[in-house]
Amino acid sequence: MRTWPLDRQGFVNHYLVSGPRITPFVCGEKDQNQLRFEARLRSMIARHEPVINAGTVSARENSRLGWSWRFFGGRDGALLNLSDFYSEMQRVEFDAVCVLRAPEAMAARAVLWSYAAVDVYCNGVLIGGLKQPVYKPISRTEITLPLREGENVVYLACEALGVRDTRSVAGLQLMDGQDAVAVSLPDAGWTEEAAEALDFLDGAALLRDQIRFARPAPAGTEWAFTGYEPDYAKDCLPLAWHGVQGEECLPLPEGKTEITLRLPAAGSFAQRVFERTEQIRPQVIRPVPGFEENKRLIFERIGAVESLSRGSFGFPIANLLARKYLNRESPRDEALFRDMLRLIEQRVDCADFLVCGLIRYLKEYPVDGELAVLARHALTHFRYWMDQDGFDGMCFWSENHCLMFYASAMLAGEMYPDDVFPRADKTGRQLHAWGRQRVLEWIEDVEKNGFEEFLSTVYMCVTFAALINVVDYAEESMSVRAARITDRLLEMLALHTFKGGIIAPQGRVYRGALYPFRAGAMALMNLADPGQPYDYGEGWLGFYATSRYRLPEGLKKKMEAPASLSYVTGNARIVLEKRKDWCLTSAQSPREPFDRWRNTAREPVNDPSGHEFVKSFNECFHGTTCFQPGVYGYQQHLWYAALDGEAAVFINHPGSPSEGGDMRPGYWHGSGVFPALRQQENLLGLIYRIPEGHPLHYIHLYCPECRFDEVRRAGKWLLLRKGKGFIGLWSSVPMEPWQGMNVRCEQRMWGDEIACLCLCAGEEAADMDAFCRRCEELRPAYSAREKMLTAAGYSLVWRGGEDDTQRL
Repeated sequence: MRTWPLDRQGFVNHYLVSGPRITPFVCGEKDQNQLRFEARLRSMIARHEPVINAGTVSARENSRLGWSWRFFGGRDGALLNLSDFYSEMQRVEFDAVCVLRAPEAMAARAVLWSYAAVDVYCNGVLIGGLKQPVYKPISRTEITLPLREGENVVYLACEALGVRDTRSVAGLQLMDGQDAVAVSLPDAGWTEEAAEALDFLDGAALLRDQIRFARPAPAGTEWAFTGYEPDYAKDCLPLAWHGVQGEECLPLPEGKTEITLRLPAAGSFAQRVFERTEQIRPQVIRPVPGFEENKRLIFERIGAVESLSRGSFGFPIANLLARKYLNRESPRDEALFRDMLRLIEQRVDCADFLVCGLIRYLKEYPVDGELAVLARHALTHFRYWMDQDGFDGMCFWSENHCLMFYASAMLAGEMYPDDVFPRADKTGRQLHAWGRQRVLEWIEDVEKNGFEEFLSTVYMCVTFAALINVVDYAEESMSVRAARITDRLLEMLALHTFKGGIIAPQGRVYRGALYPFRAGAMALMNLADPGQPYDYGEGWLGFYATSRYRLPEGLKKKMEAPASLSYVTGNARIVLEKRKDWCLTSAQSPREPFDRWRNTAREPVNDPSGHEFVKSFNECFHGTTCFQPGVYGYQQHLWYAALDGEAAVFINHPGSPSEGGDMRPGYWHGSGVFPALRQQENLLGLIYRIPEGHPLHYIHLYCPECRFDEVRRAGKWLLLRKGKGFIGLWSSVPMEPWQGMNVRCEQRMWGDEIACLCLCAGEEAADMDAFCRRCEELRPAYSAREKMLTAAGYSLVWRGGEDDTQRL
């Protein structure tokens, strides 16, 4: 019978899974503090119902959840990951089962990893688990598996609270018998089918114009063009799958960037996703249009999208604003407007985005009759803060969200001053006063401390839209201050724009970090300089169509000019070195001199709507900007080295072992654990010491080789050239090429303790041979005893930090 070995770290990476079974979760309890409330819900949601047949699973029948079993696994399957995003609170249940084949009876030590509550059964007997779900960091518990000789059925019964990004993740790591224990599924036929499918997929090679197979494609092999589609009307359409049985290759046309290949396997499919890195290119307009013509083109692109896809529904407000401004309304726009009001009444997560846009729409355009009544009801019955009446899963506390809520409460209250807002238990006039005070607190904080979501190429677009609502509709003194903060936001992004991409450390990122030239905030940079690449940017510039805000002077000059500076935003110290041929930038870890604003989240507080409290709890939830070695990360992106907007590299410690699943941190975006990091002009050093409490003991380098003119290995160095710019990357442990979703883009470095060095240079390096000699002259070395990285004229010491704000 076919079996699989455990992976390099001893993880089981092949399972049958059932679920997730999703059911609405409603609780009669209330709490003014939404984060504390959700933590309490996690503590009570797990029921731990006994699994009656955990030792005799019939794989071809439905599980106890009423769902069929299906295959999950492959070489990146160290953690079973069914993570998803839930706009409303749900109970999430999923099960997993595998067979461990032992050569002899043994008591095998193992570690269970999960964010969920998990019960572990071995041969039908409950042997341990995790009592309740957590949001972060991942939970870990040691168990002993009483394995008998031969087959052992291991069953994981998992439960979690589904709210926004939800980590439906579990993993089983054997500490004993790693070389002796093998894995299969509880069905011999399905095991063989899954093994054959994985062998075929692993043998497929992505070339420039085709996927070449190691053998003719077996029966049932299918492919489809996949990937993100911003327009919900298109995104909701079923995929078009095409058969390729018997073929030795799959030709690929120009312009298609993502292809999924799949085969039947164990009740479902085994699949592999290929992303064609070289096909993802900057979008530019030539000849370069003027400012006003470019604005019109921006609004036309936004208007051409019916509604921004949010997965299971669309958010149409930015698109409605753009079409209304262009006088190109669609016959479906009234229906879309009604759908938007329904989502506001339903209070799905991010409904505040819709409210913010609805207020702008009502301020700018007449809405009469029934629609006016419905819009008024949606605004007066909205839940503008977590201490107001209602039960939902909205996120109130992030930097962009809280400003959206504050400003919308202020403006909606002003629009209907004598109406009663029942969830707030306030009149409009009172709600206006409450929102106005909170907006002032937000403005004062950012004026003093800078942005927490600094340089985020996703969230700066959201904050921009919220700010210009304040600029356009608030009292003059507040409007002026909001405009100055908006100027600051744009100036920071412009400062970090380099040769057609935003090269910046960021407070919060997503997978788009791989492609700086098409980051969402490039929409803002293209607005300021039409010669820059553009991005749809989720359509947030639809808000700008009717705004009186004017961009600050000099943004284009900031994009083009060299820069050498260090500055503080939030708790982070940012270093930027931008030259003609290269750019190196980073957030220091730790910041020196060490200083941080006071987090009051653990202190007694009477008013959970006060901004000091909100900001403190946001640091706990969405991650800190007080970077310290060894502290668990979230969505923070720490550094880039780049030779232009396409040829950019970075190293991170992944939060997930594979692409896919709505994880924060993910595989490429964010940080599992922070390193020690110090940038000294054109040199940047990193030291990672990965603790026992994190499951993934490797870091990886994103290096898209197709973006460079020359790539060379020299000892422990990886050397890159594009034009007259050079990047050298050194690692204290071997860099091992890894072919994942992107081909020839990744190097993994395995270990508990890893040091890296990055050097940038320009035309003074002359050529690759000269640059190679310059790198070798640095003589980097890492001392594990002293926890010190040294190179000629450079040193970095790892000193671990502590931060209890990063545990929820």
